Amino acid sequence: MRRRSLLLATGFAVAAIFVALVARRMDWAAVAAAWRAASGWHVALAVALLLAGLAVRTVRWWWMLRALDRTIPLAACVRPFAVSLALNNTLPFRAGDVARAVGFRGALRTGASRLVGTLVIERALDAFVLLALFFAGLRGVATGALPDAFVRAGTVLGGAALAAILVLLVLPRPVLRLVDRIAAHPRVASHALLVRALGAGRALVETLALVQSPLRALQLLGLSVLAWTLEGLVFVAVAVALATPVAPAGPWFALATGTLATLLPSSPGYVGTFDFFAMTGLTAYGAPRAAAAAHALLVHVVVWLPPTVVGGLLALAPSLPVRPRAAGDVA
Repeated sequence: MRRRSLLLATGFAVAAIFVALVARRMDWAAVAAAWRAASGWHVALAVALLLAGLAVRTVRWWWMLRALDRTIPLAACVRPFAVSLALNNTLPFRAGDVARAVGFRGALRTGASRLVGTLVIERALDAFVLLALFFAGLRGVATGALPDAFVRAGTVLGGAALAAILVLLVLPRPVLRLVDRIAAHPRVASHALLVRALGAGRALVETLALVQSPLRALQLLGLSVLAWTLEGLVFVAVAVALATPVAPAGPWFALATGTLATLLPSSPGYVGTFDFFAMTGLTAYGAPRAAAAAHALLVHVVVWLPPTVVGGLLALAPSLPVRPRAAGDVA
């Protein structure tokens, strides 16, 4: 309990630091003027693009679950995915991910280990695409335009993401064989709890092995690229709405810097961290500080509010009938 309280306090402290960095010497009159002059049509387009991207992400998750159980309908995935986003946006400790992996096992009739496996694959794919955008954008940025620590962290994260993808491609099959060999041992088979734990571990590794199929890996990567392209267009649409004076690559670089910064400890909704680094990504491509702040703050509202409202409404909606259990489901 004390550890969780310390982590929460650390997150809020980090958020406060970055809020102060955003607010420092800011021309708030210019920010307010940019918001007042914003094109409502382009803001509406940004919201539509965001929702389209979230729909693609839902399809991607369903595609992973469907590879494990072809009876899972797409409609069964919509509510868990939307509610998890709303919870991640409003509660600490990635509560939405926990809810998606544990809270919706009954509705999906899928074991928590398999659901955790799909989340791991999601994160690896998202990190791969975002880091590709980050390093592509970094080529057009002048030296010193970004904090050196952030660039170093991005490089380390890139190496870790590449290593994770290589692990997903290489290790699952040998690990599955090892788990099966252990489970077949007579002394292990006599312990029900150990057998259950090995079954859950096998389900997790089996899910990670999904990306070992070249066709499926390309399909999931294609859906990931499409989802992030749509989200990048959200940044572009907001830049057009505010008439932000920035190079064309600026909004795409802000997408990468702002989203990667959400990995830092922060408050629910990534207040401060997202805003500061999205703003930094725009200023690195020539946007004035006030214009970059207006863009970053409006994008934050666009990417936070609609999924939180939709997910909150779906969380309050009556639950759908539980899907019949498929053979082979693991708790």
